[in-house]
Amino acid sequence: MNKAYDRVEWNFLEAAFLNMGFDNKVVDLIMSCVSSVRYQITHSGRSFGNICPHRGVRQGDPLSSYLFLICIKGLTSQIQKYERRRLIAGIRVARSAPPITHMFFADNSYVFCKANKETAQTVLSILHIFETASGINKRAIFGFLKDKLQDCIRGWDKKLFSKGGKEILLKSVAQTLPSYAMSVFLLPLELCREIERLMCKFWWKTDSKKDKCIHWKSWENMSVRKSNGGMDFRCLRDFNLALLGNQSWRLILHPNTLVNKIFKSRYYPQDSFLSAKLGNNPSYIWRSLMETQPILKQGVSCRIGNGRPVNVLEDPCPLVAMFSRQCGDIEKIATMCWMLWKARNDLDDGLERWEPPRINSVKINSDAAIFAESSYYSYAFIIRNHDGELVEARSKCSYG
Repeated sequence: MNKAYDRVEWNFLEAAFLNMGFDNKVVDLIMSCVSSVRYQITHSGRSFGNICPHRGVRQGDPLSSYLFLICIKGLTSQIQKYERRRLIAGIRVARSAPPITHMFFADNSYVFCKANKETAQTVLSILHIFETASGINKRAIFGFLKDKLQDCIRGWDKKLFSKGGKEILLKSVAQTLPSYAMSVFLLPLELCREIERLMCKFWWKTDSKKDKCIHWKSWENMSVRKSNGGMDFRCLRDFNLALLGNQSWRLILHPNTLVNKIFKSRYYPQDSFLSAKLGNNPSYIWRSLMETQPILKQGVSCRIGNGRPVNVLEDPCPLVAMFSRQCGDIEKIATMCWMLWKARNDLDDGLERWEPPRINSVKINSDAAIFAESSYYSYAFIIRNHDGELVEARSKCSYG
C-alpha cells in the first residue's frame, strides 16, 4: 500500500476532484496541502537540494486515506462505463441479485467478468487507462495482523517509554491495526487472545533484554474503565462484535444498498436481517454478521408506522414490549387484533373507516370489556397522529 500511496499523480487527483463536482476553492485548498511536501537528501552529515515531487500523498495523514479513495473512484467509474457498454458483465450470486463487476478492499481488488479472451483484453485496457492516468500500478501484499503487531512492538522495545507513552501507543496504534479486518470478519477467538497477550506483555515489560516479565494484572482487568480500576484498553472480541454490529445495523437501515441486496437475495429473500437464518453453506462474512444478530435483537425494536412491514410474531415490536410489561401473555393477542383492525381499514368493503385527526393533532381510540362470570374486566386505548403512526398504547386487565 505504501507504494500505491507514493504513485498517486497530483494532476489526476485534481482532475478527479473537479470531475466529481468539488468547488474550485476546496480543490485548491486540498491540493495546496498535498503539494506542500518537500524532500531533502542527507549525505555525510550534509543536506542537499529542496526536491519538489509531483506525485504521492503523505502516509499517516488523516486526509490521505480519503484522497486515495477518490483516486480509486476513477477506476470504479471506468469499470461502470464499460459495463454500460456491455463490454464486460459481472456475476450474480442468485437470479434476483444485482450483478457484481468489482470489489475493492484496502489492499486487494477483484474484478469479476467472463472467462474469455475478449473480456480479458477489455479488463487489461481498463487497468492500462487507469494506470496511465493515476500512476497507481502496484499493491503491497498484506501480512497477518499478529505479524504486524509484532513488528511494531519489536521496534518499540528498542526505545524507552513511560507508562503514559505505552498507553498512547497501544490505544492509538496497536488496537487500531486490526480494525479494518474486524469490521468485516469475526476474528478467531484465539487470535484475539494472542494479540491481547502481545499488548499485555509490552505493557508490563520493563527490560527489553529480558523476554519474561511479571503481569500484575490480566488484560481482562485492564480492559475495565479507569473509573473502575482499569486502563480503558479494548477487549478485542467485544470490539470486533461492535464493528460487525455496525455493519449489520447498516443492512437494516439501508435496504437499497448493493451489499444488502446481495445478502438478501442469498440468505433472507422473504425476511429481514433480524429474522434471517444462517442457511446452507454460508460465507464466512455472513457467519460473522450473524454473530451480532442476537446482540441487535436485545436493543432493537421496530417502529410500527402503518403496520404493513412488521411481523408481530417475529420482529421486535415496541407495542409488544409495552403490553408485555403490564399484561403478560396477552400482549401478542392484543397487538394482532390491532394489526387486523388496521388492515381492515385498508380494504374497500364499505365498512366504517378510521379517520385521521387534523394535522398536528392526535386521535385516541379506546375500548373496554367486562367478563361477569370470571369477575374480570379490561380496557385499552391507542393514540395515533395525523399520519396514522402509533404514538402510545396501553392495555390493562384487572379483577374485581
